[in-house]
Amino acid sequence: PVGAAFAALPLPVVVGFQAFRFPLELVMHRAATDGVMPPQMSFGECNFDIVTGIAALVVSIGLATGRLPRSAARWFQSLGILTLSAILVIALLSTPMFRAFGDAPSRVNTWVFSAPYVLLPATLVLLAIVGHVALARALAAPEGDRAGTA
Repeated sequence: PVGAAFAALPLPVVVGFQAFRFPLELVMHRAATDGVMPPQMSFGECNFDIVTGIAALVVSIGLATGRLPRSAARWFQSLGILTLSAILVIALLSTPMFRAFGDAPSRVNTWVFSAPYVLLPATLVLLAIVGHVALARALAAPEGDRAGTA
């Protein structure tokens, strides 16, 4: 019921929800700069999920004002799933098991095993996935059945 209610929100809201990824990526970049997080997990190297956060803002505003068609939400969905999948693979390959980015402690993803960073995969990644599932449901609904669609 919660997922259905989320997917039933106006399309600009469902897309705009993903904007939380923009400030998250800024914080992650700072963590990489400070040596807390492996640099390959920030936009300074391999993580381009910041583009999804920025695109969420642009696309949601465009949908809300009628300046972008519904197809922009489909484009955004593809972009968001692609960037989220990429950083999940990068994070996995950075774990102590794989060490694909090197053996130096600064390149190994162990930071998410301690508080408060454990919240990143436990909640924020999950929220991004839930947002994409809700958007898929919203996009599957007939266009005339939704409020706030362009």
